[in-house]
Amino acid sequence: MHALDATPPAIAPADTVHTADTPADTAVAAAVDTAVSATAATRPLRGRHVALLALDLREPAARAALRHAEALGARVSPLQRPATDARFSDDVLWVIGRLYDGVICAGLPPARMAALRAAIDKPVLDAAAASREALLAALG
Repeated sequence: MHALDATPPAIAPADTVHTADTPADTAVAAAVDTAVSATAATRPLRGRHVALLALDLREPAARAALRHAEALGARVSPLQRPATDARFSDDVLWVIGRLYDGVICAGLPPARMAALRAAIDKPVLDAAAASREALLAALG
């Protein structure tokens, strides 16, 4: 007899399978719930995507904003901006507006930040003022 000719083993219907939780199952579920709650409390920006747009990513304000955002759970994409006075192209603004929940700017003039905010309709923060509280208020 060939293996393909054999009758497959019978599988019990789902309603006859024992599904009662064991004490170990209950303990694991409780531990997972606790871990998820703790993560949500300490990393409230988890799942948020933030662009850090800077003329110099080594600037202290940019580095501090990066640390704050990451500590709150945000995914931060550092983007170094060339030191030109050219405005952002419409394509670049469209991409930034679609990819990110907000933008932190370091070393950009206030007028450029205001234009960015108007174009993408997302929170745009100055890195010098991007404290934990400001990030939570804008992105939380």
